[in-house]
Amino acid sequence: MDVINGFLKGDWFNKAKDYINNPQKLKGLLEDVMKYLPKESLKEVKDYIVLMYEYLRDILNGSYKEYDAMALAKIVAGLIYLVSPIDIVPDFLPLGLVDDAGVIAWIFKSTKEELERYKAYR
Repeated sequence: MDVINGFLKGDWFNKAKDYINNPQKLKGLLEDVMKYLPKESLKEVKDYIVLMYEYLRDILNGSYKEYDAMALAKIVAGLIYLVSPIDIVPDFLPLGLVDDAGVIAWIFKSTKEELERYKAYR
């Protein structure tokens, strides 16, 4: 739970707001997320990452318009955290992606209802 507390107390939501207001940053974020998908230590949350990627992509391209703004902010914050090399446990350390997987799992659980609506939309 320390990872989640660190995430919540961090600046990730402010970063998310900045990204949400800048389509170029969101596009860059999506590109960076794709680079993380093959990482073995994220295999247990890969499906969550893919769903969040697709959700964000469809909001960015305008095809999904009935989204929840708070869920969007959480998802963007989580994906920024994922691709950031320096977070609670820096990615270059052994087991450095464990905290990332924990944050992604928590984001998925806290936005599950919204992501289920999105899946029904698709």
